[in-house]
Amino acid sequence: MGMGKDKISSVEKTVEDKSSVRDDCNLFREMCHRDQKAKRKLTATQVTEKCQDDYMRMQKQNTKKQRPKHVKTTKKSLFNITRLREVLSDDKDIPQNDTGALPSHGTKQAEKLNTFVNKEPKSLKDRMQEQLKSARFRYLNEQLYSGSGALAYKLFKNDEDSFRVYHEGFQSQVSKWPDNPLDRIIQYVRESRSSSVVADFGCGDAKLGESVPQKVFSFDLVALKPHVTACDMAHVPLKAGTVDICVFCLSLMGTNLLDYLLEAHRVLKLEGMLLIAEVISRFENISSFIRKLEKLGFILINKDTTSKMFVFFELKKKANYDKTMLPEITLEPCVYKKR
Repeated sequence: MGMGKDKISSVEKTVEDKSSVRDDCNLFREMCHRDQKAKRKLTATQVTEKCQDDYMRMQKQNTKKQRPKHVKTTKKSLFNITRLREVLSDDKDIPQNDTGALPSHGTKQAEKLNTFVNKEPKSLKDRMQEQLKSARFRYLNEQLYSGSGALAYKLFKNDEDSFRVYHEGFQSQVSKWPDNPLDRIIQYVRESRSSSVVADFGCGDAKLGESVPQKVFSFDLVALKPHVTACDMAHVPLKAGTVDICVFCLSLMGTNLLDYLLEAHRVLKLEGMLLIAEVISRFENISSFIRKLEKLGFILINKDTTSKMFVFFELKKKANYDKTMLPEITLEPCVYKKR
């Protein structure tokens, strides 16, 4: 019995020792786990603080780049029309005439300022009238290009006001062009012999005749000036072989261009000059157009296509033409877009 109790006591002691060891192990594990957790927490805190320091440093650098020193920002001021009028009204700065407007003979800058300041806003009635005139001009322009010269002459003979409306619209278009081809023709005629006789086919307001010393016969569908002869340009009241220079400046209109050119050939002297200025977009093939003119007894002296808008032809009458071999001559219509 004594031996059994000793064994039991020994076993219990062993169990207690193992339990104590297990507790010690568990306690050790818990202590290690706490240490590792504390280390991880400390490391995360340190990393967060470092990131914050880096972020603040980058912000300061970006701020310095965005706002460099010695650079001042200015706010754009609105245009002050009142101040502009005060400046322009100052006699010391820009002299004015008796009407209070800038002198027309001043610099280009002064003229532009004068136009800007003195320009009054248009009323609704004025704008509507301009739109109606523009629409009427486009309609009349279409009629001139789609019909014969005889039909156009009859149309405007019964309604001369329509021709004036057309001419005003045409002049409005001319004012927007970078250059006027008529100016070049005027210069050409001025440099010709003073005894030269000129026939201006489709003269409009007869500016050519008023700008040169030579004798000029001006023809158009309606006589806008006293010295203009109203007629169908296929039948002008001139004798054959009496003209030195024939001019068609933007006037080859209608469906019977051949008739106009044959009439120019009729009135020209031998060796007489034919001058043509037209919108370059009207020509599908310029070389073909020249060949057709050669079949009418003309030879090309000069062709100028340096202008972006116009083409100039200078031809000379050299011979008669074969009436049985007349070419068909057509050009594209010149259409003005709605503004």
